[in-house]
Amino acid sequence: MKHLWFGEILEENQLQDHIANINTLAANGLEKDLPLTYLLDCLEEFSIELEKGNSKLESLLENELSGAEAREVLVEIAKFCKRDHLVTKVTRELGTDDLNDLSRVDFERNLFESWAPLGVLVHVAPGNSPGLSFLAIIEGLLAGNVNILKLSSRDSEFAIETFIELFKHDKQNIIKEKVAILRVSSRDKSTLGQMMSVASGVSAWGGEEAIAGLRELAPSTARFIPWGHKISFGMITRDQMNSSEALSAMASDCVLMEQQACSSPQTILVEVDNFDELVTFSNNFSNYVNEASKKVPFPTLSIQEQAEITNTVEVIRLESVDQEKKVIQAEDKSWRLLIENSSGLGVSPLFRTVWIKPFSRKNLVRDLLPMRGYLQTCGLASNRKDLGEIVTKLTKAGILRITSPGEMLGSYEGEPHDGVYALSRFMNRVRAELNGLEDVWRISSLCESSDEVPTGAIMGKADFQEQVPNPNKSKLFFRSGGSSGEPALSPFSYEDYHTQMQAAAEGLLAAGLEPSKDKVINLFFGGGLYGGFPSFFTILEKLEIVHFPMAAHEDLEFVGNTIVKNKINVLMGMPSYLVQLFKANASLFSKERCIKKVYFGGEHFSLQQREWLQNEFGVQVIRSASYGSVDAGPLGFQCEHTKGSVHHLNHTLHTLEVLKINEDTPAENGEVGRLVFTSKKRDAVKINRYDVGDLGRLITESCRCGRKTPTFELMGRHGDIFRAGGTFFNFNQFMKILVDNSSYDGESQLMISNKDGRDYLELRLDEEFVHDEVKPELFLEKYMDLHECVVDENCLTFTVESIKGQDFVRTSGSGKLKRVIDQR
Repeated sequence: MKHLWFGEILEENQLQDHIANINTLAANGLEKDLPLTYLLDCLEEFSIELEKGNSKLESLLENELSGAEAREVLVEIAKFCKRDHLVTKVTRELGTDDLNDLSRVDFERNLFESWAPLGVLVHVAPGNSPGLSFLAIIEGLLAGNVNILKLSSRDSEFAIETFIELFKHDKQNIIKEKVAILRVSSRDKSTLGQMMSVASGVSAWGGEEAIAGLRELAPSTARFIPWGHKISFGMITRDQMNSSEALSAMASDCVLMEQQACSSPQTILVEVDNFDELVTFSNNFSNYVNEASKKVPFPTLSIQEQAEITNTVEVIRLESVDQEKKVIQAEDKSWRLLIENSSGLGVSPLFRTVWIKPFSRKNLVRDLLPMRGYLQTCGLASNRKDLGEIVTKLTKAGILRITSPGEMLGSYEGEPHDGVYALSRFMNRVRAELNGLEDVWRISSLCESSDEVPTGAIMGKADFQEQVPNPNKSKLFFRSGGSSGEPALSPFSYEDYHTQMQAAAEGLLAAGLEPSKDKVINLFFGGGLYGGFPSFFTILEKLEIVHFPMAAHEDLEFVGNTIVKNKINVLMGMPSYLVQLFKANASLFSKERCIKKVYFGGEHFSLQQREWLQNEFGVQVIRSASYGSVDAGPLGFQCEHTKGSVHHLNHTLHTLEVLKINEDTPAENGEVGRLVFTSKKRDAVKINRYDVGDLGRLITESCRCGRKTPTFELMGRHGDIFRAGGTFFNFNQFMKILVDNSSYDGESQLMISNKDGRDYLELRLDEEFVHDEVKPELFLEKYMDLHECVVDENCLTFTVESIKGQDFVRTSGSGKLKRVIDQR
């Protein structure tokens, strides 16, 4: 017999040499970070291996179970360790999978909360459930605890060997430093006391006497988490007494697992008026029990088990002489019904021994009160009309779980156990209230962790669209540009969507939006599966801010009057629409000067446009609403200290790499390269090293806001760099020359064409904003590559043309301006 000591195997007699050092090793384990994503990866790999079969683990289980039962235990463990199951469990039980992360819970005050490990969790699992010991520690690991499991001298080494198999997938040796499995007799109070001395919590399974003994040994400061015996029952209302479907299903619950489960019915409560009706029901029900019993082989009972059944039956028979009691028993004594005309529940000796007792709705809560602390499951057979009344009575009585007959032994992903979620009992809820610190006012999380560098091939647009989305997760679709130019759809789960919108809401807070003071009008484009308007609707909803969901309405005068009439001070939309809106309402906005903040997305605001809004209309804040893409979601946000196109990474959602433009290697510090994102949280599709098509550079200097997460500057699109006349040009260089050397403050577009083998490059400007003539010579003088191509080599024709604003080519749906159009 052996012990598992934080990754080391100890022989039985070696424990005493190590136990004195338990405090140091437990502290070391607590100090080690166990990222949830890493744990889930290890468990997923372990699950896949376990599904292939493991003869060693099976043989250990077969000492206690049949071969079929042993294989079933391994199947259930493999299912439990699947990533999807565990993510569902964590999010259902804790409301988030961002653990140990002090996150903002109030957008108007500096209140932060998070889950944190309880500490050192001592598990005392039942000896009759070998798989439970392993799963209990997995739950403790999900909560981030150091876990110490007590085994008895009778337990097999299944739990130890199963963890040894899991440790094979623990490449960073983190999990093993958080697990110890010790074989300690309950009579060895000294060793048990040393083991308990480090406990922050004790999770104990067992009967009342065992639980009481463990409670005495646990430190007074430890959270005691008992999982004691429970009792369950069936209930049949008057109109269901002759329902063959209900009675057959109830009989099946009585026979399966020999009533060994806490959720197995020990009593059937029947809505009758007298003993004769109770006996009539029981005679009918006995036929269903008999049929169900034939389908399941009867186990061999121990002398003690058989004696308890015999004693109970004979007492009832004796009392039936002068009391309203009766026994109905199978000829082969494989099952029995104990009929008693008294209220309340009976405690069964199990093995297909079922009490049949009456109930009245009027007295149900009173009759169940003596057993309230033990109640677990009720298998209820009722019609729809009576369902609400009965369920209300049962919940008042203290029942924790209500099912239909035939489903008492079932379960579902994320279901609470005995009325509580285990993970929340294995963790603390930590809060930080920092209203006196102005520095944290715009911060969404106090804890910032570093990320591992992603691996794998670079994913392009075509790779993203070739994925087969998870059909069970893909519930929401937005239109995205196709790799071939044809429209495509990006799928999201609702969890994907709301996680991303929460991050974007926190980004707007960082950018200066004030939910307690501001009024916002949402002017993003909507319809045609475009995500702009509905996404910002959700974002603003999460901020609980005053919100006017207008969209990019064509009646600009109506939009302007709505803004002024309602004293709206914040505009959100695309620059091209916002500029049109300000021009159409110039005198009104200039007079009222109510607009103080503008948040934009999808396009860029030029310096001249920003100055115009500030000088003419009194706008004080002009910032990005969010930087993102349809496929990957929100990628970056601005804070009060970022300027121009500098953004912070949405670190809770993504990791960022900047790769060289022409090769898949990291760009140097400050070098412009391709922005490549990996999504941490995406269910419907996977986004791993996705080249979103944008260029940028990492900012090495720390931001004044204090955030430690990556900061980057957008430098344009891949398509902004194009070849014409045999030379590469950059759209942004044309824009810089235009901004620095003219008064032009409208939109710009480059059109490339080819006629008779010669390339033509046309810079198109909005005629409404051309105050002074912009000539080609300006660019030929300032852009050396252009001069060489047009003048020196005469292989390109370059022109500047003024056109009407409505003649610019835009994307359908979003209305975004296409910066470079290649017609060749």
